[in-house]
Amino acid sequence: MRLLVLYPSPSLSVIDNRSPSDEEKKYILTSIALSLLLSFMLLSCNADATAGLFRQISESKAPVGIVYKQIVGLDSTAPKTLYYLTDEGLFKTDGTSSTKLVANVEENIITTAALDGTTTLAYQVNTNKDAGYKKIKTVDISGVAGTTYDFSAFENVKLLPPNGLVLTKDSTSTFKLFDYDVPASEIATTGAVSGYDLVSVLQLSGKEHMAVSATTPPLLISLTDGSVYRHFYYDGLQLLNSIPQQVVFGLLRWQ
Repeated sequence: MRLLVLYPSPSLSVIDNRSPSDEEKKYILTSIALSLLLSFMLLSCNADATAGLFRQISESKAPVGIVYKQIVGLDSTAPKTLYYLTDEGLFKTDGTSSTKLVANVEENIITTAALDGTTTLAYQVNTNKDAGYKKIKTVDISGVAGTTYDFSAFENVKLLPPNGLVLTKDSTSTFKLFDYDVPASEIATTGAVSGYDLVSVLQLSGKEHMAVSATTPPLLISLTDGSVYRHFYYDGLQLLNSIPQQVVFGLLRWQ
């Protein structure tokens, strides 16, 4: 058997211990300095951009403005006055300035309102305290609080804009219409419709349709038991019942 022995080449084991020349030192130092300078420049730009971005975010503000919810009514006698409801409360304007008649406060937000003639506004709030939403409040056009009308005898109460009618439901599932200021005497009733609840109340909008009469488009009250719909048409005189059907016209919550 022959044993082969390998020896390292002398040329591979030579280490260059020569000190770098001044030119080489200058080149190395210049390269390091340029690299550090470039790094600082990049970090500085990034920090400035980031600070600018966060500064813009911190200084940004959400859009602020009044949310208009309902045109309540128009008094066309001079000077013409428009009454309207916003997320801040009930207002009036003559086109040059606005006046807050009733302010919204926490747990006492006006949900709907109606103009009665030219001197009184009726409105309903959302509070559950003492069944507050079942009481229709009034205010005159100067902002002075008026009479409150109590509908607490009913399970559900809804002031209907813009005509000022009040729709109620009692424990027998009987739906009734009232003038907001006469809670003791209904003007129309569906009779007992057991198992049904309110879906919607529809009426054409506009000042010319504020009143409901035989000469104006009717008020449509839609009820459902979850599968079948019944529609009642109020023409200012009586509630006319349609045949049960599968058609729904809209959606409306009691509150």
